[in-house]
Amino acid sequence: MSIAKRIAMLVLLGVIALVVQGSFSLWQMASINEGVRETEENLLPSIMTLDQAQIAFLRARPPPAESPAGI
Repeated sequence: MSIAKRIAMLVLLGVIALVVQGSFSLWQMASINEGVRETEENLLPSIMTLDQAQIAFLRARPPPAESPAGI
């Protein structure tokens, strides 16, 4: 095999490796995006509802009684 063919094969191997790496990266990003979308649609509204409930509870609670000075 001539040197020109070896160099061409090496370049082709590099291009194939880049295509495989890019495809894998796109697949991983799609998976991460799905997880983020799931969190945004399901988890964050629940956290905001709990936060609003906590705020309402703290507003409804009477202030703590002050302890006597001698204790």
